Amino acid sequence: MCSNAAESFNAWIKEARFLPITNLVDMIRLQLMGQMCSRRLEAGSWNTVLCPKMDARLGDKVENGRTWRVSMSSDVVFEVHSHPSVTVDIGRCTCTCYQWQLNGFPCSHAAIAIQSSGGDINDYVEEYFYTSFFMASYLQPIHPISTALKVAVSEENGDIVLPPSTKRPAGRPKKRRIPSRGEKIRQIKCSRCGRLV
Repeated sequence: MCSNAAESFNAWIKEARFLPITNLVDMIRLQLMGQMCSRRLEAGSWNTVLCPKMDARLGDKVENGRTWRVSMSSDVVFEVHSHPSVTVDIGRCTCTCYQWQLNGFPCSHAAIAIQSSGGDINDYVEEYFYTSFFMASYLQPIHPISTALKVAVSEENGDIVLPPSTKRPAGRPKKRRIPSRGEKIRQIKCSRCGRLV
């Protein structure tokens, strides 16, 4: 299993990781509040139909297919003469290179076919890449919690209770990676006797 998302999240909450659970949750809430607000403000300044990165990517796709020849089979089916030649069906949003179906975003073949048909390329992009969809995902704010509603850290003296200090275990530290839960361990075969080790 891939743990990239967990590693990214752990790096993002690096300062908060060692706080008590209530302070940890509060710190994560504050970080999310800031992130959602900054993304909402950033999206408000965009003036394109697609998000800027996706708009640039679409421009690159059109530029890549600029030299290819397009043959029309019907109103919605085209053959794009690239290397190799592919069939594009703009009615069903499919291309035989399968990139359009996988990503929900027109590939270079589809972009040039849509352009030759006279259609608007933005109409063939999944709604998830639209600026309006991005803005809608950050529209609802995370509301602040006043200090009167927060639970006191400690009733007696207000100190933050830290976890107990740990002692480094004796012996050489482990160097082997701990395998994930569903990961299969490959067995090694002895080259001399042929038995599994």
